[in-house]
Formats: sequence, C-alpha cells, structure tokens
Amino acid sequence: MNFKYNIMKNHFLSVLALLTLIFTVSSCDTNDNNNPNVPCSAMFFQLVGETNGLPNAEFNIFSYQKSTSFNFNAANQELPSNAIYAQQLVGQRHVRSSIDDYNARIVYKMADMLISYQNGAVTQTVFPNGDTRNQPEFLAGNLYFLKPNSILVNSSNFEITDESGNIISSTFSVNLSNTGIFNTLEISSTSDKTDNIFYLANTYLFKYNLSSDTLTTMQIDTFNNNNVFYFGVEYAGANTLYAFKGETANQSIKLVKIDISNTANPVVSTLMNLTNSSALSFNPYSMVNSNYAYTQTDYDRCDNSFYFTFTDPGDEKPYLVEIKLNSNTITEYSNNSLIGNYFFGLDHLR
Repeated sequence: MNFKYNIMKNHFLSVLALLTLIFTVSSCDTNDNNNPNVPCSAMFFQLVGETNGLPNAEFNIFSYQKSTSFNFNAANQELPSNAIYAQQLVGQRHVRSSIDDYNARIVYKMADMLISYQNGAVTQTVFPNGDTRNQPEFLAGNLYFLKPNSILVNSSNFEITDESGNIISSTFSVNLSNTGIFNTLEISSTSDKTDNIFYLANTYLFKYNLSSDTLTTMQIDTFNNNNVFYFGVEYAGANTLYAFKGETANQSIKLVKIDISNTANPVVSTLMNLTNSSALSFNPYSMVNSNYAYTQTDYDRCDNSFYFTFTDPGDEKPYLVEIKLNSNTITEYSNNSLIGNYFFGLDHLR
C-alpha cells in the first residue's frame, strides 16, 4: 500500500507551537482516587480517515479536549501537518493504536504500515510483506508487538517482538479455533504500561508478562455458534480489565468487568447494560454487527470513565460515548460535520 505525506509548510510554526503545548502541558489533576467532584482534563487523539464519498481516504491525526465535557468537533482541532493518504479505507478496518505516556508518543498499526506521532513529527515504517506483527503495546516506554505465525485462526504460535522486529519472547503454543474470532486481526490488546500485556481473543484472554517471559491463558466464557463476542479490552487496574460483551441471542451489549485475580477462574460481571439505552441515538449492538472493527475504546482511571468511538459504516457517522462509572451515566457526543470520517484508535494524554 502506498502512502505519502502532505506537509503544509505554511502551518508549520503554528502547528509546532500547538503540539508543544499539547504534549508538554499535562494536567495538574492526578485524581486517581476517582473523585467524581474533581474534573479530569486530558487530550484525546485519534487517527481519522475522511472518505469524501470516495474509495480513497485522507488520514489525519485529530485531537479534542476533555474537561468537564467534550468538544467533539475535531474539525476545529485538526492537526493539519503530515496528512497521510491511504489507497483503500476498507483495508484499514483493523487499526490498532497505543500511546507511550513516558515519551508522549502515539503509534498506529494499519495494514503493513506503522505510523508514529511524536513531538509534532510523523514517521512511517513499512513492514516486510507477510509480516504478521500487530497489536502494538508500550511497556515502560518500549514498543512491543504480538506476532502470530499466521493471521488465520488456526494459528498455533505466538511470539512477542520489539519495535525492530526482534523476537524477545519464547514461542507460545495457543489454540484460537474455539475462541470465536475469524482472524488474529480481531484480537484487541491493552497493557498496564509496566510489565504486562493483555490480548483478548473473544472468549479467551492471554496475559504476557515481560519479566518472566510467560503467557497465561484464561477462558472467560464459552463460545458456541456465534453466541457471544468480547472486544475492546482496556486495563482498569490490578487484576481488572474492562471490555464489551455482545450476545446474539437477545442482541444485547454490555460493558463488563473481567476480574482475573484467579487466572484459573476469571469472573465476568456487568458494569453497565447499553442495550436500548435512551442516551444513545444509535443502536449499540451495531458494533457487534460490524464485527466491532469500527469501535475504538479507552479508559481513564482519573475519574473512572470508559470511552468509545464508533463509526457507523451505514451512514459513516462517528460517535463518541463517555460512560461515567461513578455516576452510572452515559453521554453521547456527535457532530454531523464529521459524517464521512472514520475514527481509528482512541488514546489520551494528561
């Protein structure tokens, strides 16, 4: 796939100043005690593909501010330099991202391309043909990838590589045939940013520990004839993960907590049922119908809030949803001016 940069020189100084402000000024609020009375400020970033009704897409990195509410008007906060053009948007359905809190760096893995955004500069790395590395995650400032021996579900080997592609782990034998995923691109991931990476393959969860070079396999549910789908995993604290759970029997979708205190018997419990929520103008079960490829998630422990963006492939309208777990409230943000934009990756810095 061919990509090119469109550098807008006349915006260079203003963009550089903006990015310096974004990445160097973090919130003085370190509200990790989940105090609902203290607003948490953060800057959210996404890779956005604008189709303009054409099969080709222009990609830009958008940002929007979180304070007491959201200004979900990315068009006004677009970072105009380093626009990236993709030949086929449909090939970008499974974009994975990760953010490095240590160095204020964001990476996006899509198709055979790794896009890195740091200090106002965008760089791209083309992976060799047939390279299966995906699911980028940062640990202590270093970038790692999951490398299955094949993207097919009968893939039997997992390895972990560093950013350069060097294998740094043992080879782990896994069985994905009974997980319910169609290929390894559907695996979602998260990390504790220090020593553990978590990979969610629908009903199976894999935990990789960097220090011990071990992979722990956990079955969190039973997959039977397309009955259930888990996706959008986020690290929420020690032995705690959040994710979406969709059930086909009643076409429901819930935000759930996965307690892995006992890895031999993980416990899944419902945090919030989004099915038929009056706070949402779209059917959230559409995220399951679209194979959850257009859903991006993030979790902010500062105020115990879960976020997701969803681009409806039917009308190409993006939505941002904030779920405040302390108050059990759902707020939807949308903007008709953003119709035709697909939102990929969802990460925040503070």
